[in-house]
Amino acid sequence: MNGKGSHPTPADPEDPCVADTNPLTLCRQARGIQLKESILPVRLLRQLSQQLHGCQQLHTLHLEEVETVLPDGSMTPGIPDELVTAVSTVHSLTHLQLMGDEEPLLSPAQCEILCRSLLHLNKLQVIRLRYNPLGEHGQYITQAINTWQPDPQLRKLDLEDCELPSTVTGGLLQALATRCHQLQELNLEGNDLGGQVAALTSHTHPLLRYLGLVKCNLQPADGHALAAAIQQHKLPQLRYLYLWDNPSLGEEGVAAVLSAALTHHQRSLSAALTYHRRELRIDLWPCNISEQFAEEWRQKCRGTQVKPIFNHHEILNN
Repeated sequence: MNGKGSHPTPADPEDPCVADTNPLTLCRQARGIQLKESILPVRLLRQLSQQLHGCQQLHTLHLEEVETVLPDGSMTPGIPDELVTAVSTVHSLTHLQLMGDEEPLLSPAQCEILCRSLLHLNKLQVIRLRYNPLGEHGQYITQAINTWQPDPQLRKLDLEDCELPSTVTGGLLQALATRCHQLQELNLEGNDLGGQVAALTSHTHPLLRYLGLVKCNLQPADGHALAAAIQQHKLPQLRYLYLWDNPSLGEEGVAAVLSAALTHHQRSLSAALTYHRRELRIDLWPCNISEQFAEEWRQKCRGTQVKPIFNHHEILNN
């Protein structure tokens, strides 16, 4: 389930979750706990918080769309502060997913607690915090990535609609570029990256397959940065590039990306690389481009492995 997201995120078959099970009976021996679309009494969630302090075998914690039943019987979206604080003590975590949907799972104050706690969770491979108002507190994610020793093992980072300002995203992109060499999926949809994509593409990402930059205030310069990365083989495994809802990217930025993808594909047809036998899907609808422009590029890409998506009909058919 992708909640309110506008595009699919590949499922993670490696998540060792135990779904829909009483967390208190599993906490000390389970490898993973998943509470999704759950309504739980605050008493139970506070007990879970206490149990988490002893869960040094726990690898996965996945809480999504959880509502808390208060003592007076009323319900509120989200989880108690004690549970957020307890997460920082589970040093064995490799998969952390705390996500909302219609409502955030975390309050702004809880976002600060959580982001600061990441400094102590250097085994994390998957972080999904989508739909939480991290805002300026996202800077602590950057600090964590820059501090983790040994080098970060982060494979998947999903911060969709986390209200990250440009003052945070620039440093985050730089940290990901210089330290996260295992990164396979990066989703930053709905955060302000305008003019800063070059910080991400300054280094090679040998395993990155999925890059979500929807509604990121991308500028033509960002299109050229992505184009240069494709041409210079810095994104050799990229298969999904989501760029839609970036009106400022314009035809200049879109043309740069498509031209680089097409040229690189054609130049490398004779190379015995697995990547070049796969499609590269580039979603561009809508990006403030004309139908004439779209049709020209449809024709140029026809018969190749570069698949531009320009309208809703093409989305449904792909």
